[in-house]
Amino acid sequence: MIIVNVILPLPIRKYFKYFMPDSMYPVIGGRILVPFRSKYTIGIVTSFFDKKNISDLKLEFVKLSIDTESIYSNVLFDILIWLSKYYHFPIGSIFFSILPKYLKNFF
Repeated sequence: MIIVNVILPLPIRKYFKYFMPDSMYPVIGGRILVPFRSKYTIGIVTSFFDKKNISDLKLEFVKLSIDTESIYSNVLFDILIWLSKYYHFPIGSIFFSILPKYLKNFF
């Protein structure tokens, strides 16, 4: 079972962790549909989380993997992470602000 770090379109500087089922293949920079509070929202996979003992984790499962390849180039992905760290700006706001409207919404 894979654990992924996910950015959500929220004005906070935090990554969220979700379990990825074995039938899905995550892509760094790809969009996924995840449960957040009482609804589903689109997130962006930023990295894989390596944890040996996952039995004590209480994480939600990813509902759907939307993209099969990254929607960001490698250079753009690195620049957006750098911008978030340098300007202390919420990473979710940066990543989702440059996307067109039809990529921000799944429904």
